[in-house]
Amino acid sequence: MEQMDERRRTELEALAAQGDAEAMFALGRELAYRAADPETRHRGVELLLEAERAGHLAAQFQVAQLCQQGRVTVRDDQGQPIPARQAALDRYLRAARRGYVPARTRLEAQLRRSYADAQREHLPDLRASRGPLRDGAGQPIRLRRTGRFSPVWATLEQKNGFSRLTLSLSLRIPRWVRLPERDAVLQAVRRGIRDWAGWYSVFGGQRLQVHIQLDPPGGKGRPITLIPITDRMADRLRPLIRRFGTRTARDRLERRRSFAMYGMRWSTRSRKQIFLFPDPDPERMRAIVRHEFGHILGLGDLYADPVSHLPGVPEGTFWELDAYAIGPGRYHRVMYDVGAPVCSNDIEMVLLAFSENRMQLFQKQHFYHRLSRALGKGT
Repeated sequence: MEQMDERRRTELEALAAQGDAEAMFALGRELAYRAADPETRHRGVELLLEAERAGHLAAQFQVAQLCQQGRVTVRDDQGQPIPARQAALDRYLRAARRGYVPARTRLEAQLRRSYADAQREHLPDLRASRGPLRDGAGQPIRLRRTGRFSPVWATLEQKNGFSRLTLSLSLRIPRWVRLPERDAVLQAVRRGIRDWAGWYSVFGGQRLQVHIQLDPPGGKGRPITLIPITDRMADRLRPLIRRFGTRTARDRLERRRSFAMYGMRWSTRSRKQIFLFPDPDPERMRAIVRHEFGHILGLGDLYADPVSHLPGVPEGTFWELDAYAIGPGRYHRVMYDVGAPVCSNDIEMVLLAFSENRMQLFQKQHFYHRLSRALGKGT
């Protein structure tokens, strides 16, 4: 980028003095990175902070980078300095939630690197492995869950020197559900489910491809029931949920929060339903489905929830979670934050859920007390 001329700088100075966030950002970036003397560079940083406080997303992204470089110290409400990594990641996350793509890209790339580094530190390096996929204890994973009563068929196979996990399922909306925007809802649901597909690095760096097969020809197994909850539907469901549902389901219905149900105890053969409150924002609905499908695949919640007697997981408990920590007890994981992507450790838990036929927990939940073997590997 060429040096800013004096006339342009004067114009930006005048606009910045009037509170123009874009001018504060442009001038602040120029001074913070190109000024020769420390005092002028410091003024540039202050302008970037002012632009961030005014809601400028690119300025927030720039301040996050300055936090990482140690040029900005952020303090909490008690005046204590916040660690540079936490301050930077928190800003990337806030900008990403407001739709700033560079922030989301940077955040997810940094967390992937953090997890890869943690894997190399705690586990044997299996990146060159070409045999059957192995778990954290080095045991081969054999997986073929099929059958007419299984809502999700899960098969693990070797293809062309790498492992491939195929998840096949069908969706069904009951005929009695009246939903004007049916096609839009189904599109968002399918996108949320397909977000679990992709390439992952699991159990010491082994490459795994996850393939999602939605509504396969002829159908496979018992379908997953999708119930979009309109206001009228909520009135009809409320007496049934109060009588037969769990305390968590009753709470979700009252607070208009989507939820998944999988019987009294999750298993690969248990009936599975997703109760979805349609959202006018299709991307928000997609993110909600991405989280709820995690429950269908056998993963518990990571966040704290007093209604469900979930205390949350403190930072420092498992290195697999610490790699994705945004702050104390806060994680950029799909089972903590619906806006987060699926990560390799989530896929490790899916593999164990289907191979062990047991729900994988981040924390003790109801009558489930055994935590997932995908947490604390090698420690």
